[in-house]
Amino acid sequence: MTKKISAFAILIFLLPALAQSESTLPVDHFTGLTLDTPLQISFTTGEAIRLGGILTDTTLNQINFTLTPASDGDPIYLTFDVIDGRFEGNLQLNHGQAGEYGLGLFARNKETESWVYLGSFSPIKILQGQGEILLPAT
Repeated sequence: MTKKISAFAILIFLLPALAQSESTLPVDHFTGLTLDTPLQISFTTGEAIRLGGILTDTTLNQINFTLTPASDGDPIYLTFDVIDGRFEGNLQLNHGQAGEYGLGLFARNKETESWVYLGSFSPIKILQGQGEILLPAT
């Protein structure tokens, strides 16, 4: 008589509760700003990125995303008008902008005409995309 032996194993992988935070910033990462969606920390050149959110301070009328290169190169400035506390727009990076950056966020106070610091994050990676860059439809 032959005995039949069966083996069976279960593998369990525990994922960290904040796994999303490794590839995105939470919507409330910056002071006084709530983004529509978590902000990616890695982008690809040529792909359109939609940015939008709400600023709690009603004296702010512009928001500026400044990407400062980790090495030599020119910063990338992206400014949106804030209307009734809300901003939105598209960002599209060209192939020459691939690299690693630090992100700084600033908002312009319409009463004092000064820029208010909202926060920063580093590193932001811009990966080299492929093909021709096309402007998104508006």
